[in-house]
Amino acid sequence: MANSSNKRPSTRTTSSSAGPRTSHVPSPPIPGCIPVSPGAALQRSTLTRSRSTIFFRPKQCREIPPWNEVSRRPHRSRSQDFRETDRLIDPSSNVTLYSSVDRDRSLFGDAESIDSASVNRIDLPGGPIPLYPCEPYPSWAELHQEAKNLLTLSLPVTGAYVMQYSIAASSVFFIGHLGAVELAAAALGNMFASVTGYAIASGLNTALDTLCSQAYTGADDVRMVGVHLQRGLILMAVLMLPVSVVWWNAEAIFLALNQDPALAALCGQYLRYQLWGALPYFMFECIKRFLQGQGIMHATTYILLLLAPINVILNYLLVWYPPLSLGFIGAPIATSISFWIMLVLSILYIKFVDGKEAWGGWDRRCLQDWKMFMELAIPGMIMVCCEWWAFEIVALSSSYLGTLPLAAQSILLTTDSMLYQLSLGIGISVNTRVGHLLGAGLPRAARLSSFSGYCLAMFTGLLNSGFLILARHQWGYLFNKDPGVAEIVASVMPIMAICQTCDVIAAVGSGILRGQGRQRIGAILNLLSYYTVAIPMGIVLAYPLGLGAAGLWWGLCASLFIVAGGQILATWWSDWDEIVENCQENIFKLDWESVDGSVEVEDDTDTTYPHS
Repeated sequence: MANSSNKRPSTRTTSSSAGPRTSHVPSPPIPGCIPVSPGAALQRSTLTRSRSTIFFRPKQCREIPPWNEVSRRPHRSRSQDFRETDRLIDPSSNVTLYSSVDRDRSLFGDAESIDSASVNRIDLPGGPIPLYPCEPYPSWAELHQEAKNLLTLSLPVTGAYVMQYSIAASSVFFIGHLGAVELAAAALGNMFASVTGYAIASGLNTALDTLCSQAYTGADDVRMVGVHLQRGLILMAVLMLPVSVVWWNAEAIFLALNQDPALAALCGQYLRYQLWGALPYFMFECIKRFLQGQGIMHATTYILLLLAPINVILNYLLVWYPPLSLGFIGAPIATSISFWIMLVLSILYIKFVDGKEAWGGWDRRCLQDWKMFMELAIPGMIMVCCEWWAFEIVALSSSYLGTLPLAAQSILLTTDSMLYQLSLGIGISVNTRVGHLLGAGLPRAARLSSFSGYCLAMFTGLLNSGFLILARHQWGYLFNKDPGVAEIVASVMPIMAICQTCDVIAAVGSGILRGQGRQRIGAILNLLSYYTVAIPMGIVLAYPLGLGAAGLWWGLCASLFIVAGGQILATWWSDWDEIVENCQENIFKLDWESVDGSVEVEDDTDTTYPHS
């Protein structure tokens, strides 16, 4: 199952496009350096790292020549400040002597040779990307190729999220045949679990979205990714304490909210059994990001492909099958067992298939440097929870519209959740890609990937919108035979189509912000747009103005438009060079001492890394 594309990034050397191929004429070397002839291999011996510049220096090479003794030539750049393309060139022979100014060691640490042509592409999980895209704007060919790479990365992620979504849907399906009260209790219990547990865990784990992807290409020791995973696992264990208290006392909470006593009792029972599966679910979310940070996107797909039928069988046996039937409580027990199996399968995948190289065992450093981790985790939690909770509030608000609008809203929200899995897959792929490139010190390539992600998002959003508009008159009948419900669904789906376009763009924008480590911007946008625009506007349109379910969706549409627009502006105005500097400064702090303690610190600016 292991895919070679999921390995550490490697450089690809190609012929320079700057001019026709010419024969190499030896010329006197620059004093203090060894010219690199075409195809000659550099001796992998010592790598000298400064905070801003990294050079390959064979042991017999003397001092690096001063900058004024070499020329700088930007590659395919019309920008004067394109620092990442500065290279040391032998002016007389036009041969690249050293590469990787303002770039991390990991790009070239495993390179066996540097050709006379410039290194202008890097292989990453999902496909190669130009190190030096056209400036000031990428070409259409570059955008198209990178969009294909992102689509390749996103498809397995989308499949995994769809199957993970089906686990909760399976329990509702089997319980639905037990009775209306049981179905309502399961739906309310799942909503409560999402709001008070799963949403919080997902938001906190956005710190791993940033740190794992950046560390994989940026850290001198890839096992730094495993240290970040350990921090995430510890945080999830701590999160279990308040979640356990809240879920165990859910019945009392529902009674305090004036819910029906019978319904509150069933919800409390449902959540107590669901609690046994919360910890493995939280930990699986960490491991999933650990694998995605390495570009291993297919892992969760394989795991959930195996788990989905197991979950269905468990639900059948524990809910319906007479000898083993437990009735209502069988569904949460089956879900909890499925989550434990999911966790075990993910650990076995890392152990025997792929991803083990980034795990170096438990390290004491996972107990240190929590400030930066929490600076990403807390805004990430706000960003995710604001959106998640807003949709739940809209769902609750629709319950006051009447039976038919409530049924229609249930169909619409289910459809939106199904389509959002595709948006989420694209957002995760962009997040991983941008994080890899920023960790590698490639701001222009990261910007290219961001622009390509937005292009792919717009195309996907238009496809989703077209589907919703074309299928609006038949879609409601797939879920319910009542003409009144189908009519409401058909009237709202064009508004939902606009929401979908904005939603895909917003998902990609969130992925870019997570890749950059700027969750704070996403948190502010979501908090302001959903709670000052979406909910107030939706309630006013739905009730005083009498638009009903359509009014609630107009409110969501307005907020998603604001979020998507704000994220596009944040990306457009990004200082990518500064983001790379901040990213590598953080990596430098965390990676100052390698996991096995083999780094020797010479002074404040120079660190020597021995390689065998």
